[in-house]
Amino acid sequence: MGHESKWMKRLVTLCVFVLLLSACALDCGGDNKKRTGMDQWQERQDQWQGNAIRNYLLIYTQSCFCEPQTNEVTVSNGAIARVIVKDFQGNVIREAADTEFSQYRTIDGFFALLRDIDKTADELSVIYDAALGYPKQIDVDPYATRCDCRGQCSGVVDDEYGYRLSVMPTS
Repeated sequence: MGHESKWMKRLVTLCVFVLLLSACALDCGGDNKKRTGMDQWQERQDQWQGNAIRNYLLIYTQSCFCEPQTNEVTVSNGAIARVIVKDFQGNVIREAADTEFSQYRTIDGFFALLRDIDKTADELSVIYDAALGYPKQIDVDPYATRCDCRGQCSGVVDDEYGYRLSVMPTS
């Protein structure tokens, strides 16, 4: 019986080892991207477009490890008509020239940005305005720091960024 008992212990140990390796392999493979709110992307874009708001003031702030600024974008007939750039205290820094408008976004531009970010970013979280459907909060971590089952970590620290948006329809 002593010989069978040793054999049984070895078999159980081997089974446990194989199960742990399998669990580790499952944990290490696959898509670890985290998404919140992107399941509503198309529905919310349709809601925004269904509201047919072509004239509005879009105020958005980008948060990152950079100098914070607020952009006040006046949209007329769906196109950018004016951009005022303010510092974090609300002081006007400058008014953007027409030739710079391509550097700024409309709400349709933010929906396009979300579609592009969704393809590449490790983590993406979006909160939408319930009444109008536009994304009012976007948080992105392009290269999230992750550690795998072997204890190896990858990613970039302090590359996160986000946007806070508000829209005021105008006539």
